[in-house]
Amino acid sequence: MTAVPVGVTSSGLRPARLLGAAGTSVTRLCDRLEAAGFLRRHSCPDDGREINLRLTPAGNRHLAHIREKREQMLGQALDAMPADGRHALASGLAALQVGISTTAGSPQQDNRGRSAA
Repeated sequence: MTAVPVGVTSSGLRPARLLGAAGTSVTRLCDRLEAAGFLRRHSCPDDGREINLRLTPAGNRHLAHIREKREQMLGQALDAMPADGRHALASGLAALQVGISTTAGSPQQDNRGRSAA
């Protein structure tokens, strides 16, 4: 699975917004991922102020490995839960999904219920 290119301004603002992180933190993260051989930066042909980020084949393999391990660990944790616990989890996740869908598009709030904007 190859990541879709993400336009990035020199300050890393677009991915920072997507990740909920500071632009400088995202830029440093991209620096480390590039140094590890997991990410490549390419100039954006449409806008010289932006760059495109793409995972390398090594980055895709590493991401697949992380996802596989996470899936295994989650499966093991679910298997270890009693049936009533899995049922309660499923009900809680369904309620969470409803809550998310009803608040989609509303202003973000901090952890105390206040508007973060």
